[in-house]
Amino acid sequence: MGEIGRPQERRRIPVVLSTDEVSRLLTCMDGEIALLCRLLYGTGMRLMEGIRLRVKDVDFDRRAIVVREGKGNKDRVVMLPDTLIGPMQAQLARSRALWAADRAAQRPGVWLSDALARKYPRAGTSWSWH
Repeated sequence: MGEIGRPQERRRIPVVLSTDEVSRLLTCMDGEIALLCRLLYGTGMRLMEGIRLRVKDVDFDRRAIVVREGKGNKDRVVMLPDTLIGPMQAQLARSRALWAADRAAQRPGVWLSDALARKYPRAGTSWSWH
């Protein structure tokens, strides 16, 4: 067994995109997907954190986003880049129109955990939780 020895360790170089490659990739995207990708890249949020983002967690005055129940089930605050403030406000305006149409059609609101739904019965249909 002493003659077999240990396997040689391979040095692995992480595969990441350069800043130029990221900017070229982001310019090829458009719409809500582009905004989500720019948001993830600019804030360092993870995919599910960006998807679960609610209106009440975006603070334009402080230029901050509160990430709820992130990795390790902990909350944290990330900075909102200045370049995303205008696009985020435009997205919220479009989202508010969709929310108003849903309320007019009496569609159910957003998903809430059972405990939150019991504690705040109307939160799922409110704008801040959208």
